[in-house]
Parts: sequence; structure tokens; C-alpha cells
Amino acid sequence: MNKFKNNIICTFVTFILAASAAFTNLYLKISSDTIMLIILRVILLSLLSYFLPDVFKSVKKLVTKSKVKKELRLMKKLFVILGSVRPVDFSRLMKILISKAVCFKNDLESIYEAHQKSAVDKEEFYRCLMEDTKDINTRLFYEKLNMAANYDFDLAVKSITDDFKREKREHERLIKKRVELINIIGITGLFIVITILMIYLLSPWMEMMEISNL
Repeated sequence: MNKFKNNIICTFVTFILAASAAFTNLYLKISSDTIMLIILRVILLSLLSYFLPDVFKSVKKLVTKSKVKKELRLMKKLFVILGSVRPVDFSRLMKILISKAVCFKNDLESIYEAHQKSAVDKEEFYRCLMEDTKDINTRLFYEKLNMAANYDFDLAVKSITDDFKREKREHERLIKKRVELINIIGITGLFIVITILMIYLLSPWMEMMEISNL
């Protein structure tokens, strides 16, 4: 309901502004065809503006998703670097992650505070945290933090390192596929150009042959 309300408000505001500009032009000496064109533009602009809030939300969502992905990669890199230095101090690691985080700051602070309090049930805390985390990659990262704090720090570091290696292989495969696609498009385009060129060059000769046959 709130979404529908925002769209209607956006449409109404756009209609008022466009209509005001249109009526201002009516004082000028313009033809009836021009007036109809202006009215059609006002209606079309108002209809298109109905989707502006949705477009804005989609763009904002994409930007936020990209920002989260970039920051998550930074958090994982810091985790591997700091986790490889001995002796390992989980509290110090969490403090550094919190200082560098923006999108994950609140969750990381909650994790740090949970580990500082002995009365907190860590398993229950992480279970609730996982349920509230929708992004699968973020959830896996929190699982690594749980593993590092409560089970095996070295295994958590190795797991994230393996994730980086897998991402690198997937990125290389993606680049390879794109290069192959570009090559296919290039070869296909070359054949099309050659075919068009041959038709262009042979067409006068074919016309001469037809005339001679007549």
C-alpha cells in the first residue's frame, strides 16, 4: 500500500508540474495540433513517472548490493591476513574488522559483544544471526567467524582462502567465455561483411550476364 501511495504521489507531482508548463504555453499563439501534442506529452510523462520510485529503488538496491559485495571481500581479505599472523587474537581481529566496516558494522559489533559476554549462548546467537541474514555469502562469512571463535581458527582461514581460489577460477572461466563469445561474434560479423561485399561486387557481373542472355 505504501509503495502504491509513493507511485501515485510521484505521478501527481509530475502531472502538476508538466500541466503547469503546458498551460503556460497556451498563452502563446500556438496551433491546436501543438496543444494536443503538449497534452499528450503531459499524459505520457505522468504515466512514466508512476514507475520512477520503483526505478529508483532498483538502482539503489543494485548500488547497495555492489557496495556490500565489495566490503564483504575486504572483510574476508582482512580475516585471512590477520588470521595468518600468530598469535591469533579473535577480539583484536573483530576490532579491526569493525573499524573498517560500514555495511557490516552493526552485525560485527553484535558478534564482538556476544563473544565478550560469557553468559551469551553462542550457538543460539549465531543461529538467530543466520536467520536474519538473507545474503548467502554474508551468512557463510558469519559461519567462518563462528568457526574461528569457537572451533578451529586455522580451518576458518583455510576455508576463506579456498573461497578466494574458487572465485578466481570462476572469474577466469567467465572471462574465457566472454572472449569466446566476442570471437564468435567477430567471426560471424566478418562472414556477413564478406558475404555482403561479394554480393556487391558480383551484382554488376550478374546483371551483365542476364543482359547478354537476353
